[in-house]
Amino acid sequence: MEGIITTNLEPISYTLLADMLPVKIPAHIPYWDLVTFVFGIALVLISALVALNRRKFSMIMRALYTPRVRSQLMRETKIFDDLIYPFSVTFNCLIQGIFIFLLVENFITDIAERISPSLLLLIAIGAVAIDYFIKMLNIYILTFLFENEEDRNHFYLNKFFYNTLNATLLFPILVLGFYIENLNILWAYLPFFIANYTMMVYRTLTLNSAKTKFFQFFLYFCTLEILPYLIIVKLLIMI
Repeated sequence: MEGIITTNLEPISYTLLADMLPVKIPAHIPYWDLVTFVFGIALVLISALVALNRRKFSMIMRALYTPRVRSQLMRETKIFDDLIYPFSVTFNCLIQGIFIFLLVENFITDIAERISPSLLLLIAIGAVAIDYFIKMLNIYILTFLFENEEDRNHFYLNKFFYNTLNATLLFPILVLGFYIENLNILWAYLPFFIANYTMMVYRTLTLNSAKTKFFQFFLYFCTLEILPYLIIVKLLIMI
């Protein structure tokens, strides 16, 4: 006699799929639309950079680590007279501004609670832009005082290559960390930052051993790389 096999399987509940989703999705964050909009602008800018001159953008990304590429860039074209320069600087300011904004919003809540997200993001982007142009002005003054105008563009390019490489590497890490709601992924940026910063300092120190003396480099490094951040830390402590 053949038996009848019965099963008591219940249909899979769709609520199980809902349970797998994050409890707090990015759209619930008050500043989600704002940051997404700025990410969109940054994406348009970096796409324009690649579209304008893919080869030159690739060389800029490698110039900090490859002296041959750096020399080739300086021989072939004047970067500061090209559209790629303002596009890159704007992209750098946006990405670094978002980075600072997210750090403040998530880790310095005392400040974030006092300022609206839109204003805080504008302040962060504006602070990055002001910091960049103040450093450019300081380079001009220092090279003038030490009669080292010949190396002025080399100093400028060091900062430009460093900032562009950092911002381009930070962009996908920021996007991923923001949309998966886990800013701990920003730690992945730390080794890139340390490596790029070390190389930028090395390139500056060995820029021109005949004219760039250690004292000049020390003065440059303290006034441009250390002093601004000490002031920022002091202001944060006072708030």
